[in-house]
Amino acid sequence: MSLTTYKQDRAEQIKEARAITELADNEGRDLTADEQELFNDRMEAIKGLDEKIARGERLEKLEASIKESAGRISKPEQFQKDIHREIQRYSLVRAIRCQVEGKKLDGIEAEVSAEIAKQYGKSPEGFYMPLEQYGNLDTTTGAGAVESVHDMPEFIELLRAKMLMNVLGARVLPGLVGNVHVPRQSGGATAYWINADGSASITGSNQTSDQVPLSPSTVGASTTYTRAFLRQTSLAVEQFVRNDLATVLAIELDRVGFNGSGSGAEPEGILQNSSVSTVSIGLDGGPATHGTVVDLETDVADANADFGSLAYVTSPKGRGMLKQTIIGSNTAAKFIWENNEINGYRAFATNQIPSDLTKGSYGTDLTAILFGNFADCLYGLWSGVDVVVNPYTDDLKGAVRITMMQDCDFALRHTGSFSKCVDLETTV
Repeated sequence: MSLTTYKQDRAEQIKEARAITELADNEGRDLTADEQELFNDRMEAIKGLDEKIARGERLEKLEASIKESAGRISKPEQFQKDIHREIQRYSLVRAIRCQVEGKKLDGIEAEVSAEIAKQYGKSPEGFYMPLEQYGNLDTTTGAGAVESVHDMPEFIELLRAKMLMNVLGARVLPGLVGNVHVPRQSGGATAYWINADGSASITGSNQTSDQVPLSPSTVGASTTYTRAFLRQTSLAVEQFVRNDLATVLAIELDRVGFNGSGSGAEPEGILQNSSVSTVSIGLDGGPATHGTVVDLETDVADANADFGSLAYVTSPKGRGMLKQTIIGSNTAAKFIWENNEINGYRAFATNQIPSDLTKGSYGTDLTAILFGNFADCLYGLWSGVDVVVNPYTDDLKGAVRITMMQDCDFALRHTGSFSKCVDLETTV
């Protein structure tokens, strides 16, 4: 039925309800039992039609927004305001509470999840949380709620903020659909010199390109909250849950980027990529020297990749060792790692870099160090975050387990942009 028909039916139901009450009023009496039943039936029908009309009007508004997309793109500020009004009441905590209480997901949270499922052709195990929120979160529902609307950061921005890879310059591509191939230049044109007498000519040559494939694999991560905590309706709780989930997911995405195994569904990280150049210290590993880090830089420069978001990354143990290692005996007491820099480049430490590596017969507790242009790291993210709520596993503790599943992939745009050393001793 059309929206117009729903409105006509609603008007008719109101008219009939009014006629029932007016008859009793004119006769100076209350409604009879039969009249009261008829009146209740009309009011119930009106309530159902109100819901259908509200849905229809929302769909019409969304359809109109699609038709006007070209105009909105040319007016980005108005576009953002329109989107804010559409989903300003989205609440992740409310969606989780519905699952905990065994209720069917409804409202804007259900609509967002259904729209994501439709867009990506894949039903969620629980419900989809949007990577990009676009809107404000309204905390006016529930006991003790505050009558105001507050800006909330997008989940994808929270995720990026938690990722060291993002700080290093890695690029995150959200909202992908299907397998993706990112183009890259694999070769350049050739220049030629021509003699003044015209005895030489230019040989035609073209730039060549290939593609970096990204295809979705599913990563899962879990965290727990108490039931009492999830019953809260404050903005602070909403922010806490979003930040917490973003942290859990970011830690795993970082780990995969640095040291993903590349086996099974797990993407291959920089350290496991055999095409990334390796600087070796010794048969059993050994202490890092200034020459070691210079060799890493030389490898990247030799591949014409010493530009962009260049940085060093090692483990906390590696950092500790480099902070105690003097550059050379013929210099003042200057250490390899100083002021969060190595040789003039940014330097970072993370536990995502292993410090329990082995090599040869005697090399144990070795660590790795990377140097490269981290802007050539690519993360692909598909759909939204699939949030599965399990209120049973830890029910004796009054806790609820939240599991997130995200379709993602990691790839290097150019392996020559990186060099690694995987046999550094962690003690001086």
